[in-house]
Amino acid sequence: MIKNNLCTKSQMEIMGIVIIIILFSVGLLFAIQYIILKKPSDVKKSFLQAELSSNSLNAMLKTNVKECNNADMAALFKDCAGASQELDCCIKLAPDQDCIYDDSQGTMGIADSCHMLNETVSKILRNTLFLWRVPYVFTAYYVESDPLPWTEGITSSPEMPCSLEDIGRPQEFTLPTTQGNLRIVLKVC
Repeated sequence: MIKNNLCTKSQMEIMGIVIIIILFSVGLLFAIQYIILKKPSDVKKSFLQAELSSNSLNAMLKTNVKECNNADMAALFKDCAGASQELDCCIKLAPDQDCIYDDSQGTMGIADSCHMLNETVSKILRNTLFLWRVPYVFTAYYVESDPLPWTEGITSSPEMPCSLEDIGRPQEFTLPTTQGNLRIVLKVC
């Protein structure tokens, strides 16, 4: 009888340990679900969006464009926004072709800074934010005016909508030009 009672007591202790382990496991699963897998808060999301916008714009303005005599993007923005565009940019029609800057041979392959800005900005954003599946909208405008025409359509795809009216902080840089202050805005949604 004592032996039978001892076996029953041992089995009860093992069952108690198993129940404690199961309760601990369930508690751990809830902790993982609510702490580790929790979506970022709005403050964190807003901060990450602002940092991504700011860093992207900063890098973009410092990027040199080899087709425009290695001028940086800030110089292209100023040239495009100015009344007299002075930078000529070369678009090679074939990889082995040289650019022709001589007016006597025509302007084939020569583009203005606004065209190159549109192409370069679109390419940079398409190869970074778009590939990362981050919705964005880019625009440039003078204070209290409509967006400049060459910035039309520089947004992520319709599947990833984003507008300046969406919640969040757009990042902007202001460049002084001969026409006034040019605001360059990138918003990540």
